Amino acid sequence: MSDADLFRRLALVFACSGGALVWGLSTAAFAPRRWWAQAAVALAGAGLACGGIALFVPDALPVAAGVTAVVVLLAVGAVRVTIAAVASRLARPRVAGVIVSVVAAGGLVAEGWRYDRGSEELANQAFESTDREAPPATAEAAVPAYTDCGTAVPVRIPIDPRTPTEAVGDERHVDAVVEWSDKWIRRGPPTDHSNCHGWVFTGGRFNLSGEQVDTILTDNGYERADKPQAGDVIVYRAGTMLRHTGVVQAVLPGGEVLVESKWGWMGVFLHAAGDSPYGKEYEFRRSPRAGHLLAGLTPPASSGTARTAP
Repeated sequence: MSDADLFRRLALVFACSGGALVWGLSTAAFAPRRWWAQAAVALAGAGLACGGIALFVPDALPVAAGVTAVVVLLAVGAVRVTIAAVASRLARPRVAGVIVSVVAAGGLVAEGWRYDRGSEELANQAFESTDREAPPATAEAAVPAYTDCGTAVPVRIPIDPRTPTEAVGDERHVDAVVEWSDKWIRRGPPTDHSNCHGWVFTGGRFNLSGEQVDTILTDNGYERADKPQAGDVIVYRAGTMLRHTGVVQAVLPGGEVLVESKWGWMGVFLHAAGDSPYGKEYEFRRSPRAGHLLAGLTPPASSGTARTAP
């Protein structure tokens, strides 16, 4: 199931449950007995459900027709009396409204939970696929790199790096790159000489373990930024696991955040903050220091894999 399928199901359930919730709460609160009042409440619920489906899942309009029929039937007293043969108390409008409201609210909560779990599972699968073509082994480089507080940060270099042609060929087989191809703009080629963290904090010249990133953020004065701006660092996590880092390049007038980042050993891509294999659990960090380069490292020469200023 793709992320689009997950959203489609979420929108469908929210529209149907939202319509039922409107009918249920209105019926529970006002207990309408006149036919026109019952019809008005039914049409309000059906209108919300159909409108939501038409807006977000237009190909599911037959479902909207079914939802409308069910809601209208529930609004008819004779139908409730028939149901009351099995559950006599359901014939009371307030009881019926409360039951429908509880079921609808439960559906909203359950589908929201399922959507979050499904999105996390998709993100995990995509994240794992970025490591399917593992980069070559690395060795610690004899290069001094420190945080601003003097904490040594080991940086690494590949022992037997792939040639540019080999890296490009291998990247073509990585599912995450292919699946997100309509979401990114390439800014640099794949290379084993740097990963995402190294691209941010070493200027794209070394590999850097994710275990070092939180120390760097703390020692170099990075604070959480609720309103991102160009130059901020974006940090992707999965629970306590730090997955990925990149740099904010721009914030569009509508609020969408554009990020530039290196996907592991693969290329450097420009993408929206939420459009990457690393999930949607991210935060922005800002530091008063100039740039993100670790102390002890000289600024890199301009290249296709070096980090560019926003």
